[in-house]
Amino acid sequence: MNEIAISVKDLKKRYLVYDKPSDKLKEIIFNKKIGKEFWAIKGISFEVKKGESVGIIGLNGAGKSTLLQMIVGTLNPTHGSCHVDGRIAALLELGAGFNPEYTGIENVFLNASIFGLSRLETQEKLQKIIDFADIGDHVYQPVKTYSSGMFVRLAFAVSAHLQPDILIVDEALSVGDVLFQQKCFAHLSGTLKNKTKLFVTHDFATLSLVANRCIVLSEGLIIFDGPTKQAIKYYNEIIHSKSQVQNIESGDTLLPDNLSSLNNAINDFKDVDSNALSGLRDYEISKYSLVVNDSKTSIVNHGDVITISLLVKSNIAKRLTGKPVVGFFFRDKFGQKIFGQNSLSLREEFSVENFTKIEFEFNWPNLQTGEYTLTLGLGFVDQSNEVVHDVQCWVNDFEILHCVTPHIEHGIFSVPFNDFKVNDYVIK
Repeated sequence: MNEIAISVKDLKKRYLVYDKPSDKLKEIIFNKKIGKEFWAIKGISFEVKKGESVGIIGLNGAGKSTLLQMIVGTLNPTHGSCHVDGRIAALLELGAGFNPEYTGIENVFLNASIFGLSRLETQEKLQKIIDFADIGDHVYQPVKTYSSGMFVRLAFAVSAHLQPDILIVDEALSVGDVLFQQKCFAHLSGTLKNKTKLFVTHDFATLSLVANRCIVLSEGLIIFDGPTKQAIKYYNEIIHSKSQVQNIESGDTLLPDNLSSLNNAINDFKDVDSNALSGLRDYEISKYSLVVNDSKTSIVNHGDVITISLLVKSNIAKRLTGKPVVGFFFRDKFGQKIFGQNSLSLREEFSVENFTKIEFEFNWPNLQTGEYTLTLGLGFVDQSNEVVHDVQCWVNDFEILHCVTPHIEHGIFSVPFNDFKVNDYVIK
């Protein structure tokens, strides 16, 4: 019995890019190569087992959507092969597979017939599809009148209820509202639990829940293939090694003339492993300290006072333009960001000298029992546009705190209640 659902071997995709449309015509008439070659996929090989859930992540332009289109069969490869064992249902770009002039109902029957279902089989599934999509009377209107959210609702409802062997989703679920997303993920982990699934998404919290394996693409190549949490960490390191603002003046490394006061201030600090650092690193986090109620422990509970101290070191002679920002956040075991804070959100301004000590102090929230990892970051934002920034230093998931709660939590965290009332009324 074949256990492989998707087999990709040395897959490549080339496009010819022209400076202007007329160049393509000139190339045909004069039989002279004018277009420039662009390889979107440069030789990818991997296999997906039946029942496996795999995520695919990467920067924009990495080749994710191109790869999915070749797997689905809507795009032919330039070289290599892609073999699929089973029926595929795919949610790619909005509108794919739907006739905009048809009503929602008519498109359900159209997609079902393409999938190989008879009209009677589709009729048996129709009410479940309508109920799941939950778009009301719009299901009887042409889909060209739909919003993107309504379209995704219907498209996912159709794909999920046709009982595919393989489900492929390219960012489509990020369009729907949160309640519909919850319904989709419940369906993925329930009815479609044992089906093969392939996801492209930038929502890493979701990815951690639905995929046990993840592939990282970069410039048409696979640069990582392994456990989802490790893949997300690897991807974040790539992201934070790239600059969005080129405002750097290089120079010599600076050292303070007198280290005695500095040494006293950081006596209990730990060194940050330089191999764990990513970013531009003109400024970097060289040491840190994490204290719980004035003690060195990794055990935390609700209300404990947490102090995170950082030592930021300058590696250049001249200051960078822009405003420095430092922050932290904690992730749970699924890789979801649970909480965090940074100096920009707090509206705290500071300058970075040769060596600068920075400290955060807060009370540990009432979180569910479990392990939480600490990530630290340092960057510079543009004075005129605080959205634009460069990442100087990033230390990803390098410290673990073990949260122990004395009672059962309902959800990720609990909130304090002001009151609880019971009123009995006896009517005679």
